[in-house]
Amino acid sequence: MIMMNRKILHLALVTYFLGLAVSFGQVPDRISPEIKSIPNSLQFFVLGDWGRKGEFLASNKEVKDQESLALAMERVAEVIKPEFIISTGDNFYPAGVKSILDPRWKETFEDVYHGPNLHRRWYVVLGNHDHGGNVKAEIDYDKNKETGRWHLPSNYYSQVMTTTDGALVKFIFIDTTPLVRGADAPQLNWLAKELADNSYDWKWVVGHHPLYSGNHRTSEQTRLKADIEQMLIDNHVDVYLCGHDHNLQYLKKGKINYFISGAGSEIYKSKEVKELTQYVYCKEGVECTSAFMVFSLQKSSFVIQMIDSRGQRVYTNTIEK
Repeated sequence: MIMMNRKILHLALVTYFLGLAVSFGQVPDRISPEIKSIPNSLQFFVLGDWGRKGEFLASNKEVKDQESLALAMERVAEVIKPEFIISTGDNFYPAGVKSILDPRWKETFEDVYHGPNLHRRWYVVLGNHDHGGNVKAEIDYDKNKETGRWHLPSNYYSQVMTTTDGALVKFIFIDTTPLVRGADAPQLNWLAKELADNSYDWKWVVGHHPLYSGNHRTSEQTRLKADIEQMLIDNHVDVYLCGHDHNLQYLKKGKINYFISGAGSEIYKSKEVKELTQYVYCKEGVECTSAFMVFSLQKSSFVIQMIDSRGQRVYTNTIEK
């Protein structure tokens, strides 16, 4: 009788944890039909804070949040066909990589984002955890590969693209960790020059740390705002993309749209910021999983879609220029 009870208990536990996996992380057979490709637009994915060997940091968690999100991204990419992917940093936990031969490249990047539709160019920024390792290895990793999939030519860089309807877009990728840790005059001088050119229809700045967020770490936000906020305002930046806080958030101050996409593996609750927050995905009372963002950019507007690892669209909005 005791043996039979143990078997029943074991079966019940297995069934329970399988139920949790389906509820909280595994990808359904089909993504939500609400997820749409926007014709005649420059489409790309944004995710951050993902680098955990496919898993969540806690050793007792059953669901592989990073891996389940990668599967959802692949299915969404079958519909949307992104032209590229942006990583907002913290690409390798807990302390970056040691070299270009570090096994974490395979375990955390190549083996997780292996779907054919995710074999796009990844435009990468560095996070604070990446700075705990060999930054030069992240810069050098893809230089000798034919694919050029991992694109991080230096700590900070820019890239100009053209939308299908002819708009010029300048993406400026910055390294926020030295800024929040103290100062980086060479980078700030470079950023000022990059932003000063007004020959573009859109200016998007991509970093790791947020200027505004419903999460903690307000001292970091204060330091970063002191360095770059006025520069962003004076040079008519349209969007600031970042990660660091493990959630999806959309805030707006003045004419600048602030997006936080840091839910690539771990996710935690956020509060709203009075008069700034437009949307928070994971907050008290909401069941949430890892998630990412999809942008579809045109000359006079862009569409934002936020999608979780269950293949559900949790938020969408059309934002005019």
